[in-house]
Amino acid sequence: MYVRDLEGNEYPAQATSTKELELNGNQSLSAIFVANKVNDLFIDNIDRMWEIIDHDGVTHKIIYAKKQGKGNRLTVEVKAIPLFFDKFDTMRIYTEYNEHMTAREFFSLVFANTGFDFILVDSFEAVEWEGLGGGETRLSAFKKGLERYKCEFRIVGNTVYLESQIGRDTGFMYRHRLNASNIVQENDASEFYTYAKGYGDYSDEDGWQWANLIREYTSPLAQIPGIGIREAPPIMDGRITQVETMDEQLKTLVDESLKISVSADIHDLRRQGYALAQPELGDRVFLIDERIGLDTEVRVVQISITKDWQGNIIDLKLTFGTPSITKRYQSNIQTAVERVNEIMEGRTKIPFSVLDNAVIKATKELQGVMSELKVPPNGGLMAVDKNDPNKIVVFNAAGIGISDDGGQTFRTAMTGSGIVADVITAGTLRGITVISDDGQGNSVKIESGSLVSKINNRDMVKIHNYEIYFYDPGDASPSPDYGVVATLSSSWKDDNTNARGFGIVGYKDYFYVGYGESDTNAKSFFEINFSESRTYLYGEGRDEKTIGRLDLHSVRSGAYNYQTSKISIENNYYNSTYWGGVFVYTGRGTESPGGANKRFGFEVWQYDGSGGLNQHLIIDKGSNGKSYAGIYTDEAWLPSQSYLKYKNGYYYNSLGIGIDSNVSNIRGSLNGNALLFVDIWNFNVDPNVRYQSGRYNMNGAENIFAVFVQPMGSYSIYYNARAYNISSTGFDVYVAKNDASDTPSTTQIQLQLIIIYEPSA
Repeated sequence: MYVRDLEGNEYPAQATSTKELELNGNQSLSAIFVANKVNDLFIDNIDRMWEIIDHDGVTHKIIYAKKQGKGNRLTVEVKAIPLFFDKFDTMRIYTEYNEHMTAREFFSLVFANTGFDFILVDSFEAVEWEGLGGGETRLSAFKKGLERYKCEFRIVGNTVYLESQIGRDTGFMYRHRLNASNIVQENDASEFYTYAKGYGDYSDEDGWQWANLIREYTSPLAQIPGIGIREAPPIMDGRITQVETMDEQLKTLVDESLKISVSADIHDLRRQGYALAQPELGDRVFLIDERIGLDTEVRVVQISITKDWQGNIIDLKLTFGTPSITKRYQSNIQTAVERVNEIMEGRTKIPFSVLDNAVIKATKELQGVMSELKVPPNGGLMAVDKNDPNKIVVFNAAGIGISDDGGQTFRTAMTGSGIVADVITAGTLRGITVISDDGQGNSVKIESGSLVSKINNRDMVKIHNYEIYFYDPGDASPSPDYGVVATLSSSWKDDNTNARGFGIVGYKDYFYVGYGESDTNAKSFFEINFSESRTYLYGEGRDEKTIGRLDLHSVRSGAYNYQTSKISIENNYYNSTYWGGVFVYTGRGTESPGGANKRFGFEVWQYDGSGGLNQHLIIDKGSNGKSYAGIYTDEAWLPSQSYLKYKNGYYYNSLGIGIDSNVSNIRGSLNGNALLFVDIWNFNVDPNVRYQSGRYNMNGAENIFAVFVQPMGSYSIYYNARAYNISSTGFDVYVAKNDASDTPSTTQIQLQLIIIYEPSA
């Protein structure tokens, strides 16, 4: 063990240390340094942020240091965490991600630029992420990834291995009074369930009440009278669309609801010859204590190991099953241990079930064989199975041979000429070329990082240089070219090489994404037809051809309380209503429309062919809170029956004005809409004069076709009026008393004007 200061200087150290390890959880190292000849080189200065490298070569960052005098000597107690946890807890992901990610995509994002890398040992299903990142630490994101992808991790140097289940299936046995003491079993049934219900396959707008997938799961334990049905909180997730996925989650929710934990102090017997009894996190081991009726296979989920300054183990404590009940609520990164309650109750058998079948078979054969060794006349060594003499192994100067027919043939052999084997099972094969060829033109070749699959000596699929190539089989084609149909590849933009992504490229007539209805037939939901220059996108159901809904959203559901701009094309039936139309929704949910800087409506623009852009239509709400529609076109046609709705709620026929060609010839041609204008003119009169006139000036008129003048008010009975000298700029009004003898006592009358005109362009 040694320590490293902030400047990189290293010092050998002597200390008693305790390492705490949790399955898929926290890891820490505690150490106590006492002043002595070795530690005096650094003990006065050691502090937080220094590093400790333990006896296993793992680097830890000190996060806590306590200095205390004991007698005449200084003692320093420190607590440190592995460098992986420290670094990931102090690095953040600032960009927010809302997308579907595979496990490789997710962990590549989390591990980027950290100095650590990862290896996916097993396969994990892709999941949908919402709100990932946005300033959270990489450690927090890493924990979420473990939970969502249901994986476990182990750290080796700077590499993190991600597996569906870490640890080994061992033959280790821990027994009371042999190598274990203080065995304690804890059971927690505070959240124990035997029944669960799940709702899936629904949209955010519809809600779980309209789920298309509804499943249930009942545990066999519900049949026990003293237990019965104990209902768990339902699973409500519209993203779950597969029956198998929902059933698996329901079963996990119910079967893992009973928490069982067993802890024990383990006595290290390696010095007494038990060299294999070295537990690791995740190991499946046997634990026996007749006093409490415990005789079962359990899993190591927590290790506390204390070593002296030389690295010798002086204390070892293990926790089996699920994490300790109290520890479960203190862990910062703890995730659930899968299926431990099933192991403890005997409902799931772990031995061999998680191993490769070839490993299981080989282990059983090697452990169960009864053989004897012989020296044949031609030399060498021969091992013969006592129960089946046909099974022999020959070892001589030529090589090693394995036969199951008494040595007539050796179908598995290793000689100077090479290796012959029907089956080879290995974790890693390096530096080889693999060729599978049936002699009929069908083959697979793996070489130098590439894979080529052929049928009838023609390329079928090829993986090479970051691309996957798919070839045309030529079926039903009178003149097949057997060329490339499509590729999947890493990609980058031509105009921005820093923009990286994934590309799907088609080379033939069409490209589609669909649902497989059978081995030979699929229903297309998205199609690009290159030969017809058309693109199709369908929203119909998987099985129902007359029901469908196609939504185009501006952002993901959930923003602004689900009130975001979208277009919905529907042919559906729900809420007791038949739907079959195109529906446009606009706005920003929590913000009120209106104002020059809030364009939340529906707009139509058109390029004019010379680089200009003209608006033709807008439907929106103004800053006054009133909705409006604007049509900016040269011509518009209305239906033969058009209605206008007024504030009183009534609908009125719209007014259309027609101008006879004779009038147009006199007043000027009508090339725009004719309008009707109503005005009031306070006309000054002399009550002693019978005939009077005045000029009305009209602004913004190209042509005035007709004018109607009507005296108004209490003195209108004394006068009549008419218009004359009409031009595009106005007209004269002639006013006369009905009777020359009338002398009304007023100097002003009101004239109501109705003008039919064409506005100027």
